Amino acid sequence: MNQRDAKDDLLKFWALKVPAIAASTCAGLFVHFELNTISVIASTLGSVFIVLDGLLRPGMLRKVHVRALYDLRDLQSEVTRLWQIGCFQKKDENELAAEILSKALEKRSQIQAYLSAAESSVLEREAK
Repeated sequence: MNQRDAKDDLLKFWALKVPAIAASTCAGLFVHFELNTISVIASTLGSVFIVLDGLLRPGMLRKVHVRALYDLRDLQSEVTRLWQIGCFQKKDENELAAEILSKALEKRSQIQAYLSAAESSVLEREAK
């Protein structure tokens, strides 16, 4: 889920920047070929994309989602590692599973907390 959210944020981040760059580039080419009317239209279109991008500010949570993705992958590796170590130490499987699950749930709660805090702060800024 976090990987998908990170990709969605990346797409939103570039969705208006790429057309703005393309329109600005085309406007310059049109001026070079003395197509002034088309150049004005292209530069106006590029400006509209830039203004919309500045107003909407998508992609603000990408870094948070990527961090959560990596933290969850680390948690997955840690659970596997703790299970393997417990098995090598001949620990009771039920007790070992309960201990690992308890640690994993605690870490998951921490990840969920910083994700919720980041998402709610963005929503609060957008509501203002």
